Amino acid sequence: MFAGSADGYAAVDALVALTVLASTLVFAIAAGHTGRHAATAALEARRAQAVLTAAMERAPNAPGAIQGQAGGFAWRLDVRDPVLVAGAIALCRRDARATAIATARRYDLSTAVICASGDA
Repeated sequence: MFAGSADGYAAVDALVALTVLASTLVFAIAAGHTGRHAATAALEARRAQAVLTAAMERAPNAPGAIQGQAGGFAWRLDVRDPVLVAGAIALCRRDARATAIATARRYDLSTAVICASGDA
């Protein structure tokens, strides 16, 4: 055979190994980047839920809308007219929406609460 032909195979093996290593590094960096964005979005969703829950707890029973800004979110809470009235009590719907100022993502929370029919 030819002299030094084994050296050529070693060079090809080394190039294949470097290619595999480089591909692994690229995929690992991409996975880390995606994980960081997912963690940031999850944290934002958790903060949005806290802002919306606080707005729901402060909401009046009278129909109308209130809005404000808190924790990096612009929020709006709508208290709807009663959807069901039974004697002196009524069932009122509350809809809250928070929009993240930095990312413009929207988060919604809705609930129904018992309110006095005289308040609604």
